[in-house]
Amino acid sequence: MKAIFLCILALFVFTLSHESRDAMPCPFRRILYYYPQASRLQHGNDVIILQNLLSRSSACAHVPQTGMYDRATQDAVRAFQRYHRVGAADGVFEEATAHCLLRHHMRDGYRDPSPEGEVLMAPYLYKIHIPLQQDRNIEANATLYDRWGRPRHTFPARCHGSNRGTHGTAGRNQLCNSGNTPTGRMRIDLNSPEGDPLHYGPYPINRVVDGLAGNAQFLLPHIRNGILLHTGQWPHWHAPLPMPNSLGCIHAYPEDIRTIWRVLTRDLGVVVHNNTFGHMPYPYPTQGILTIQEPQ
Repeated sequence: MKAIFLCILALFVFTLSHESRDAMPCPFRRILYYYPQASRLQHGNDVIILQNLLSRSSACAHVPQTGMYDRATQDAVRAFQRYHRVGAADGVFEEATAHCLLRHHMRDGYRDPSPEGEVLMAPYLYKIHIPLQQDRNIEANATLYDRWGRPRHTFPARCHGSNRGTHGTAGRNQLCNSGNTPTGRMRIDLNSPEGDPLHYGPYPINRVVDGLAGNAQFLLPHIRNGILLHTGQWPHWHAPLPMPNSLGCIHAYPEDIRTIWRVLTRDLGVVVHNNTFGHMPYPYPTQGILTIQEPQ
């Protein structure tokens, strides 16, 4: 009897997934469900993202961050569905529930506790703070601070990701590969130039190493990686035109990236580490902090 039940469940989910998987909103690519056999539990980055977003809902009790679509995750999804009156309240994470979850809990609410005047503890020598606009098509006013919290340079920054696969100009959301730059608190480090001036400019770049708070904490560096602060020799672009969108990186004017490099190395004692080109684990001690926050 149990075997028959499992076969029916598998057939139902197979049919449902093939009918709806193309409609699942990014970063979700498939319908997620609980399968009673431990060896068949669904797992992956989409489950990690789901569990982290569910943990922000008042409808859910503690959601263990296992990366497996286990019974506790099924119960949390069911509680979320009942609270928001979405889906069949059966614990199956499908299209309607996914859209509802992103609408309510994609924003991490991260606020830099000390955007100005934060004194950094060793080994950190600098901090870059980027307060985003509601519309990422409007470039943010970013500030470079030294370890004592003193502003050293202010510059326009564009944190808009790819529009691929989206409707309109809002960009792919920050949970998606090549989407908008993730928000939160991160560790960064100065690396030698990328070696591709057209796309990354001729100057040293700042590499995001990992996340400490907000969405960045669970996205970086294993779900999203290769996020840089850089410029480029972009065709048909010149200031003050809006900078081009990225694949998740932070874009800045060439003269600002040059100034940041010079301030960091000449005034703040930052070392230019050899470019790792995204290889992990990151081999150097990180020297900086990056905070990116959305408006309240």
